[in-house]
Amino acid sequence: MVAVGKFFSTEESWHQDNRVRPLVQQYLLALESAVESHPKVPVCVVSCARCEIRFLTHRRNARRKDLGCPFGCREHRRRECARQRSQAYYRTESGRAKKEQHNLRRKLAGLRASSPPPQVPRLLSSPAAPPPTPVPPPTPVPSPARAVPPDAVSPQIALRLGGVVLDKPTLQTSPLLPHVRTVVNLLEGLGLDLPQLVELLWALLRQRSMGLRRRRDYVLEYLHQHPP
Repeated sequence: MVAVGKFFSTEESWHQDNRVRPLVQQYLLALESAVESHPKVPVCVVSCARCEIRFLTHRRNARRKDLGCPFGCREHRRRECARQRSQAYYRTESGRAKKEQHNLRRKLAGLRASSPPPQVPRLLSSPAAPPPTPVPPPTPVPSPARAVPPDAVSPQIALRLGGVVLDKPTLQTSPLLPHVRTVVNLLEGLGLDLPQLVELLWALLRQRSMGLRRRRDYVLEYLHQHPP
């Protein structure tokens, strides 16, 4: 989900782009597998009202047709509604008066910024004393170099999905973290907060053992490498 969200745009067909289509197919396969493996969990799959991509939500939202996806359509609709409310307000008499006040304050701030600073008269000072003679620093004594053990530097662990590098800073700043936390808490019956979720995802990125992977993970990787 974090990798798919990196390709979001305001176009309604953003998830049908050739760059993100393999990731979307991998995401939808994982979504169906998660729902099938948790038949007793009160979750359901709905379609976004704007771009029609499917996502996971609670069963109380099963019959709703106005939900936006967490990848960006929800926030885009919120901004559009705020813009429409703002335009309707500034068409009223009180709104026009407040707009004139905003424009006046902006104009005054620009005039203050463009005006030159006042000139401060400089006082006569006594002749400057000659600078002190610089003393050369002592020559350092070379010491034998010590070998740095290879485990002293922490490795940079990252996962590449469709050209997106998933590392810890990317996970911490992703706007999809609240929805991912909701999905994990619903499916697994947990109560994780955002820092705990980041640590859990980071631990999954650090797992490099091939013997512990599930068959579903191999299928997802194969579909990602060989899209239809």
